[in-house]
Amino acid sequence: MNMRQQIAKKIILAGDPHAFDDGTLLAEVEQHEARLANDPEVQRRKEEARKVVNREYLPVLIIGLLFNAMLWGLAAWFLSGLVKPAFAAIAFVATSAFLWRTVRG
Repeated sequence: MNMRQQIAKKIILAGDPHAFDDGTLLAEVEQHEARLANDPEVQRRKEEARKVVNREYLPVLIIGLLFNAMLWGLAAWFLSGLVKPAFAAIAFVATSAFLWRTVRG
């Protein structure tokens, strides 16, 4: 839970919706976010986490693309009356883009 969510939760639990009106909580959140944005340790940890995610999802992406190619290729081959090769190629590109966004996003 990020800092904004924690503060919003505290306000909701306190039952005081006007506690946010004076701006002190907003200023505190903005200062905290600015500190995190400029902290080299936080940036290093984010970069390490990004590398770990990339390394873990690479096999998922490769297997997904191979399965996707096999699926549309077999559909175009065995269901040639229903799935034309051009449609299979377009569908492969579209589903591959969706897979890429899912794995990378």
